[in-house]
Amino acid sequence: SKNSLLTGGGKGLTLVSQFNKELKSADSIDILCSFVKWQGIVAIKGALKEFSDKGKRIRVITTTYTAATDFKAVEYLSKLPACEVKISYNTKLTRLHAKAFLFYRENGFSSAFIGSITPVELQDAHPVVYIFFVIKPCLFNKKFSFILKK
Repeated sequence: SKNSLLTGGGKGLTLVSQFNKELKSADSIDILCSFVKWQGIVAIKGALKEFSDKGKRIRVITTTYTAATDFKAVEYLSKLPACEVKISYNTKLTRLHAKAFLFYRENGFSSAFIGSITPVELQDAHPVVYIFFVIKPCLFNKKFSFILKK
């Protein structure tokens, strides 16, 4: 079990490399993200496509809050075979600014990225302003999986 700090400083671990690495052993993934940008999807699209092509579930919740979500990014995600995208269009009541990536594993050793940056922002991230925490392994499958169930 190891917790790590990921930043946009270009030294050590990067969010994109660790995201891609987590996908290799995950059975499903839930993404809660205030907005989705195409430039960030490009950084992880190969890994997402491979994951989804194996029939592994991807669920994404995002918003149109701040009008930052790119249509092209949502369109790409929605066309992945095992990906479900839900978008909140209510900009008056919804001020979602959370970022969480939950990597579920059937063996119980799930992991999560929780913090203030998304892979989509990492391309131009300032090393001091953006910080992302990695928590792994954590056994949250049974307790928290109900949050995104229909």
